[in-house]
Amino acid sequence: MEPAETVQASRPVPAGGRAWWAAILMLAAVVSTPILVGVLAVEIQADLGIGDGALGLCVTAFWACTGLTALAGGRLIDRAGWRRAALAGLAVSLVSQLGVATSGSVAALLAWLVVAGVGYGVVAPASNLVVVREIPARLRGTALGAKQSATPVVALLAGLAVPLVALTIGWQWAFVLATLLTVAAAATSLPRTRPSPRATRPEHTPASTSPAASSSHANRTPPTTTPTTQPARKDQDSTGTAEETRPTPAGPGLAASAGPAAAAGDVRSAPASPGSAAVAGEVRVGSAGPRAVTSLVRVSVVAGFGTLSIGSLTTFAVSTLTRAGLDVSTAGLVISVTSLVSLVVRLGAGRLADRRGSDGFRPAAVMIAACALGMLAMASGGTALTVAGTVVAFCGAWGWPALLLMGVLAQHPDRPGVAGARFQLGTALGAATGPLLFAAVSEAAGLPAAWLTVTACTAVSAALVLLSSRTRVAGRG
Repeated sequence: MEPAETVQASRPVPAGGRAWWAAILMLAAVVSTPILVGVLAVEIQADLGIGDGALGLCVTAFWACTGLTALAGGRLIDRAGWRRAALAGLAVSLVSQLGVATSGSVAALLAWLVVAGVGYGVVAPASNLVVVREIPARLRGTALGAKQSATPVVALLAGLAVPLVALTIGWQWAFVLATLLTVAAAATSLPRTRPSPRATRPEHTPASTSPAASSSHANRTPPTTTPTTQPARKDQDSTGTAEETRPTPAGPGLAASAGPAAAAGDVRSAPASPGSAAVAGEVRVGSAGPRAVTSLVRVSVVAGFGTLSIGSLTTFAVSTLTRAGLDVSTAGLVISVTSLVSLVVRLGAGRLADRRGSDGFRPAAVMIAACALGMLAMASGGTALTVAGTVVAFCGAWGWPALLLMGVLAQHPDRPGVAGARFQLGTALGAATGPLLFAAVSEAAGLPAAWLTVTACTAVSAALVLLSSRTRVAGRG
């Protein structure tokens, strides 16, 4: 008998259901730590007596740890299920948030951010699995947009925490308050009920059967369902993906609905459905083939270059605004308003992708290019241009990850944990390199030079996304 988690996950949760909140709160909880470190950078640096280089090193350690953890844990997440992985990662994140709040030196801050990176590396791919396993395919772009919107929402709250918390009772209390997000995420990740006969009863049982017929049907359930799932296990064993012994239960558009061959990674044999090719474009390669591996490597590189901007913005935007002439409280409010605008942009982009059946690559390229233009304005040093550039840069930076992730997950429906982890590896390396590169250039050549350097890397990412999109259309992956 399958675990209760698997049985419950086999029924898509309606829009607005608990799965949406679980995915959103999971990401919000684990991303709050690095965002708070960046937004509260002025207070943390003054309290600990550290410069941009030390702060950049701490944030780099966090993101590097997330990438290593995701690479090692993606396959395990597919096997164990998203609930177990999420609860374990959230427990680690809770401990790390309390640890950061009690940090009295740069060494302690570095150590606790490494621990926080472990929690993020497990929870973020698990949140992707929630969307793939629990949300209907026709809403998957919207759901990913809503989940990824957790980041600008947390940034908005972090901006408000500067005048309301950091400047009144101390920056440490902002991390204590962040634990409330972690507790809420854990609560929504718990199973609704204990295993029950109703949870394990086949959904296709006719409602109008008599008691005797129902009893007879229940007695015949094991031999009836075994032939349905056993071929998938055999095919998967032969392709080396034995961990996917359960049909993917995410509703229309996933490989499980197309039969054993699709479950084993051969997406070409899956019939067209509104939730598969319509969402991700025409997917012609299986996740186990060399083309799929090359595709994931390419996307990881693209995500890495693009995420250089996100790591730099979240860590040094407030510092840049203050050096452009704003006080700390006003800079925090600018980040809050910017995050609110970014939230609208991200949700709108996901919804638009669902309606138009976009593969996500070209809209992502537009968002990345907008981010580059915004950071170019931030390099000017003028107050007005810096504020305007911050708004544009954050909107672009928060907008593209959900679009690109939507295409990656839909292209690899049989192993979403591994695919999400490979994507996260690229973003983690970019986020880790961004603050370190920015701090090094800033200390050597000044703040404008640092923003120009990151702008150039972001422009390269936009060009690679466009090239990747054209290659997929012309060469099918």
